[in-house]
Amino acid sequence: MNTLGPITLNGGTLTTANGFNSSNQSFYLGGGLVTVSGSAASTISAGGSSNNGIHLLNGTTFNVADATGDANADLSVSAALMDQPSYDPGTGSLTKTGAGTMILSGANTYTGPTTVSAGTLLVSGTTSTGQVVIGSGGTLGGSGTIGGAVTNQFGGTLTPGGGLTTLKVNNNVTLQSGSMTVFEISKTAQTNDKLVVSGALSYGGTLVVTNLAGTFAGGENFQLFQAGSINGSFSSNSLPALSAGLAWNTNSLGNGTLSVIQTTPTNLMWSVSSTNLNLSWPAGYLGWHLQFQTNAPGIGLGTNWMNVLGSSFTNNVALPVDATQGSVFYRLTYP
Repeated sequence: MNTLGPITLNGGTLTTANGFNSSNQSFYLGGGLVTVSGSAASTISAGGSSNNGIHLLNGTTFNVADATGDANADLSVSAALMDQPSYDPGTGSLTKTGAGTMILSGANTYTGPTTVSAGTLLVSGTTSTGQVVIGSGGTLGGSGTIGGAVTNQFGGTLTPGGGLTTLKVNNNVTLQSGSMTVFEISKTAQTNDKLVVSGALSYGGTLVVTNLAGTFAGGENFQLFQAGSINGSFSSNSLPALSAGLAWNTNSLGNGTLSVIQTTPTNLMWSVSSTNLNLSWPAGYLGWHLQFQTNAPGIGLGTNWMNVLGSSFTNNVALPVDATQGSVFYRLTYP
């Protein structure tokens, strides 16, 4: 067994060479410290064998300083990070420290936890089933696939996608109080970063959204989240500024969607077909509530308004006509 660590990379490249087909060919990134510093980016890559990768010992820490001073990765890891092999079994784990950026682009199979304690960890490849924890001061992002449950703790930042792409989590995601979840959207491109969660998604903390290009007119919809189930709510939102007469509709975040709606009054359009009254309104008013009140003959308009269930998620409804009612009134309201 060849064990490497501690290691310091100053714009250098650590390359695995021979794969892991026998015990004398394997090497371990031993549960110590990998430090990345200097003025150029560093890489950890795989050699010629498709089996190539690096076995992690439990407790391996990558301390990535802000070496390059720009938005590029300070450390790019394309080699697969693995558990210890069967002839010397053990579970690997990874801790990211330092202010720099680290990218995992390989098909990583280590099953221990991943902790982002500082700086940024971007997953553009895949990870296995180990839990991922974003600690205070840490940022997790990328456009790859994470196999384990993700918890964004107080002071942590989750930034799915990046460059209007999608981050997938084949597990549950919990956004705790005091955390931030950050998205980029584009009015011009009519697209956005997206978080796709196969399990349960629990909202919490602050939602931060930045518009990259374009001016909103009302009627825009951005599906930020897709999940098996969504619960909870964000305690606050930081959203792009809008022109007068427009507002952000956050009511549909329960379905993962953020929308821009009109706030100036509009008219209801109506028609009657068979025994139904059909009411509709412009698509830019999605998020408004259709309300009604029913009164006995001779009473006229009162104050007993009630919402038509589900009307804030559509811009048209078909309602049965009841000839026994004295009078029925309808209106649109926001919020």
